[in-house]
Amino acid sequence: MLKKFGLVFLSKVITSFGTVLFVLVLNFYYGTSATGTHMTFISLCLGLSLITKFGSEVYLIKECSIANHNGKYDVFWDFVAKTITFVVLNTICMVVLIYTYSCFFLEVDSLRVKYLAYVLPIFNFLAIGSAILKSINKAELALLFEIGSITFLTSILIFIGNLFGFYVNVNDILVCILISCLSMACFLMLLLYFLLSPTKFLKIRSFRYNINLIKILPDFFIPSFLHYFIQWGLIIGLSFYVSESSVGIFSTAQRFSYLINFILIVVNMITTPKFSVLYKNNKIKEIEKICVTTANYMCLALTVIVPLTILIIPLFISELDEGIGYKLFLILMIGQVVNVVTGSVGVLLNMTGNQKDMRNIMLISVCLTTIIFIVLTPFFGLYGTAISVTVGLILQNTLASWKANSILNIKTLPKILHKAIYRA
Repeated sequence: MLKKFGLVFLSKVITSFGTVLFVLVLNFYYGTSATGTHMTFISLCLGLSLITKFGSEVYLIKECSIANHNGKYDVFWDFVAKTITFVVLNTICMVVLIYTYSCFFLEVDSLRVKYLAYVLPIFNFLAIGSAILKSINKAELALLFEIGSITFLTSILIFIGNLFGFYVNVNDILVCILISCLSMACFLMLLLYFLLSPTKFLKIRSFRYNINLIKILPDFFIPSFLHYFIQWGLIIGLSFYVSESSVGIFSTAQRFSYLINFILIVVNMITTPKFSVLYKNNKIKEIEKICVTTANYMCLALTVIVPLTILIIPLFISELDEGIGYKLFLILMIGQVVNVVTGSVGVLLNMTGNQKDMRNIMLISVCLTTIIFIVLTPFFGLYGTAISVTVGLILQNTLASWKANSILNIKTLPKILHKAIYRA
């Protein structure tokens, strides 16, 4: 497991650096206004992708992990076929709507909206492919097809283009994003072909639209969408209150704050399929052992990560609007520290059949985040937005940790906090 953690950790470092590099490249070549514009574009891509997938990728990971563990490949590919059919049909409908809207109802920014229609199917393909890799315990490879890799490749294309005199203008950035998406999609197809034996591909009997998914998926979709709202959606909302330049400053600070929680994402990538399999076999104590052990190691890592980021981040964002970027980073960092300390509570509830409880927790935290955002942002600007995100994240993880202990009797916090938090 240590080797697996190391590989996933390395993959996550690369992908996390990709998003940070993207905002740094945009700020360097085009300024904070362009950064805000294109981070809003990526936020919309991720949001539309979540809507069209409707939580199907989380459902696929849960069910396919169990089927793969038990060697039931016919069941495995049946879930894959149902998920692919569901997502493809939803994506076609969404692409038609987006393209129609851009052609007939939009005069400004129609090009950017059209690129949403081009990029969306590729985003969804990468998400489903990544989910398949996670379900077969290839988390270190699945990470390579997330948004960080796309932004990393886009940054490299922009840098190389400008370095050799082919000036990449603001609209060309959209072309670079599309090229990066297509490159990652080709790589994913080759990887899936070589990893999954041809005999297993024959297990797909038919692709059919399963209407029952509509009843199952909302409990998986709502937490994912609400998590997106806190992580990315507020960037879109913020654009209604402040300038694109200010959105760029907030996006930059937020991307840097995610460097704190990338270790949690690494752990979640490994534990997600394990939780579903262990819970299916009623091995609750083993699940708790994994939760507490990983929480202990993550807290230990924080003692190094937090001081390093506090010292290093000012080198990159202290000059953004007279130090506002760094102050925003410090506020957002608090929420991410709590996020890491509470451990893998979100995936634990989702993978153990308690997705309804996670949905309710996310609804409560997002409602509070939205209220604070609406109240504070008009008066305190970016600081109000940062406070709303931090408070919502703290509430979400606190409630999820409490729920995991009360429903599953599983402790998720580091051992050092057990006496203070849990009853003897």
